[in-house]
Amino acid sequence: MLFYTILMLSFARPMVPVVLRVLLPLIEMVVISKKLKMQKKELQIDLKQKLEDQRGINMMDEFAKYARLQRKIDAVKDEIQKMNNSTSNKMLFIKSIITWTLRLVIGFSFLYVVFFHKHEAVLQYPKEWAGPDILAKIVAFPTGEIGAVGGVFWLI
Repeated sequence: MLFYTILMLSFARPMVPVVLRVLLPLIEMVVISKKLKMQKKELQIDLKQKLEDQRGINMMDEFAKYARLQRKIDAVKDEIQKMNNSTSNKMLFIKSIITWTLRLVIGFSFLYVVFFHKHEAVLQYPKEWAGPDILAKIVAFPTGEIGAVGGVFWLI
């Protein structure tokens, strides 16, 4: 049983990025409100409209009108960029919290296995396979049994 526990914990660590790739889009749908999405969409429509209006104005003939419209376009682009940055910052914060939480859970699980099952052998093998006595004792640490693989050695 200890073997399978350690095996599952060993597979859990590299799975953290995969879990994040699955969870983050789901969390993004929940965190980013529909109101914010609608505001962003309205700003994008407004930006497209202003760009169309600007294309219809000759810069040489009506420079003041063109420049005023350009300032409005820049303001809308800045607002959209602020919304994107806000969303990105929220998602980065959530991603870091989930990552560190999963790492802590896995780390504490490893510590639990090491401290509470340290005298149990993960694997048993025939004593004839043990080789030199010093090597067998290192592999068996902390169980002390020749022909056993200790949990600490297995985790290392």
